[in-house]
Amino acid sequence: FIPKTQLKGLTSLRKPKACGLLCEKLKKSFTLRDRGFKPYSHVRDLLRQRIIDLEQKLAELTTLRREFNKLEDEWSRIQTAEDDKVE
Repeated sequence: FIPKTQLKGLTSLRKPKACGLLCEKLKKSFTLRDRGFKPYSHVRDLLRQRIIDLEQKLAELTTLRREFNKLEDEWSRIQTAEDDKVE
């Protein structure tokens, strides 16, 4: 049996979870809400930090993709050079 107040909290976790926010980080928000406060700034701060983290990860992945593309080009040139030697 789950109390209605907790059930509401659990169902409201879907979107934050999809955004990559961990339950531990949201616990403070639910605690504030349960005490009658509106934790908007806390949640907004969590979202801002997540955006910063994602932008950093995207930059890292972009760099990695660039490196893989360079490697692929190099291997294509090597293969072409090898194929030319055979002919």
